[in-house]
Amino acid sequence: MDFEIFWDLFSPDVTFANRYNAARSEWEKCPPQKQQAMMEWLRQHGPYRGRNPYFFILDFRENRTLQMSFDDYYKKYGTTADTDGWKREFLEDERRTIYVKRA
Repeated sequence: MDFEIFWDLFSPDVTFANRYNAARSEWEKCPPQKQQAMMEWLRQHGPYRGRNPYFFILDFRENRTLQMSFDDYYKKYGTTADTDGWKREFLEDERRTIYVKRA
């Protein structure tokens, strides 16, 4: 994967311009599937403002699970249907519905 595309998608604040070489070095250590997962995350969520790109790469976990409450999901999407990779799950013990996305 091309680091330049990552850097453009990440769109780091100018205060992190000096982290370019360190971020590139860390990027090159990552397996392609992790690079792809980071690119997909940035395409879905947009630039990560205020975050150091070096630490984003270092801390990124491929198989993260995101959760959203039923109310927040409905406010965002205006539907209860599974959308944009989110899946509805009912938590039997808590008697409530949440939405889960594997990022």
